[in-house]
Amino acid sequence: MTIRRSAVAAAGMLAAGLVLAGCGEEKAAGTAARTATVPPSPVGSADAGCAAAAAASSAPAEQPTVTGDDASKYLENHAFQSTVRLKGAALCTAARQEERVKGALARFAGRDDVTQGQVRAALTRLGYATGKVSTSGDGAIVTYIVDLAPVCVEGSVAGVVNVETHGVYIEGTGCVKPRGGH
Repeated sequence: MTIRRSAVAAAGMLAAGLVLAGCGEEKAAGTAARTATVPPSPVGSADAGCAAAAAASSAPAEQPTVTGDDASKYLENHAFQSTVRLKGAALCTAARQEERVKGALARFAGRDDVTQGQVRAALTRLGYATGKVSTSGDGAIVTYIVDLAPVCVEGSVAGVVNVETHGVYIEGTGCVKPRGGH
């Protein structure tokens, strides 16, 4: 009986291991080939605080808090939208690229007639490959994403210029926010 129980337990653990190991494997394989060369940036204000920010990046990440009736499932239901936390050199790269993008798009602030083409041209003039820049919308709001995996630069031009940087999405969609979870 002991041998049989051990065999059943081993088979159960093997099956569980295969299920867990296979979770997300297809998506992860698609991101392994992603690499991007980050265009050089001039030394600027972002570099001054970069060393301190990189050192602080080893601190534990703040966990979002949600209160109210729907709080119990909110974080669980939105976990698929989580991004990889930037650390060290990637954090410095993000700070430099955020400043570069802000500078390039500043001329569009206060305007409501901005086109995708104008935003894309401004970003590609910074040296980003056209295949790594995506835009959508026209006029009142143009959104953009620059995929510099592991760093993502995204934002919008809607009267004001918004720029955010973050790591790639853990769901394996790179810099594109995943639609729906599992």
